[in-house]
Amino acid sequence: MNQSQHPRRGSIIGPLILITIGVLFLLANFGYISGSFWLTLIQFWPLLLILAGLEILFGRTLVGQLVVLLVALLAVGGIVWLALNPNTFPLTGSVQVEKVTAASEGVQTAHLELNTGVGDLNLGALDAAASDWIDGTIAHPRAVRLEQTYQVTGGVAQLKLDTKGTFIFLGNASEKWNLRLAPNVPLTLDLNAGVGGASLDLNALNVSDLKFDTGVGETNVVLPSYAGTVNAKINGGIGGLTIWIPEGVAARIRSHAGIGGVSINPARFPRVGDDLYESSDYTTAANKIDLNVDAGIGGITIP
Repeated sequence: MNQSQHPRRGSIIGPLILITIGVLFLLANFGYISGSFWLTLIQFWPLLLILAGLEILFGRTLVGQLVVLLVALLAVGGIVWLALNPNTFPLTGSVQVEKVTAASEGVQTAHLELNTGVGDLNLGALDAAASDWIDGTIAHPRAVRLEQTYQVTGGVAQLKLDTKGTFIFLGNASEKWNLRLAPNVPLTLDLNAGVGGASLDLNALNVSDLKFDTGVGETNVVLPSYAGTVNAKINGGIGGLTIWIPEGVAARIRSHAGIGGVSINPARFPRVGDDLYESSDYTTAANKIDLNVDAGIGGITIP
């Protein structure tokens, strides 16, 4: 073995990625940045290629690694600064806004499936007098297309909304989903969030079944107040998830802790078994939630 040869130093790219994500999580936990900081972070994915290329070119020597480290630290500092000051250089580009609407006439129940991409999801209730069971808009980059599949069979409406395209390679805009649903139409929801924040206010809605994969970003969910028995399965992703169960609504909660863990209000939902929590009046309650929740990296809170 040639004694003049030195073992190649380990890559610094991986540790810096972990440090950057950890710093952003820490800032989000202390309220300095919003949960949608992932929308900022994802814009800079090409930096990984740049840093990897620089390390291949110059990382074989100590001086070269110092240069790569300096460039990487400047990039990390810039990302953190933009997360703290998101309105200084808005990372938005050309977007297209599409209307989503479907009439309530002839609809007895409705099933809605949403598959969002990179952006924010906002779901709430329409006015009780509205003539549509769904109404709203979806703004998305022009390079991304919105696919809508809709049919009504035997009084059952089925609507699937999905965005597909090459947004992640463009990195110049994000999606904005703003949808409202009729409170007087029985609903089942199948929601798959991508990267970005999500706010679901289902308080006034008649949702009997909810399946929600939260994706990456800060998420808030308010469950129904007057929907009878609601079956809900919520899978936490990367980012904090807060689930609000309205006062007066009983719940049985099965939780599976992830890296972030689960925090459940013991006064309202006493622990009755391994990973099982239940309101004292669950059996007799007219309005109740049967909730199965899996915690993700950011953790789940049920006040």
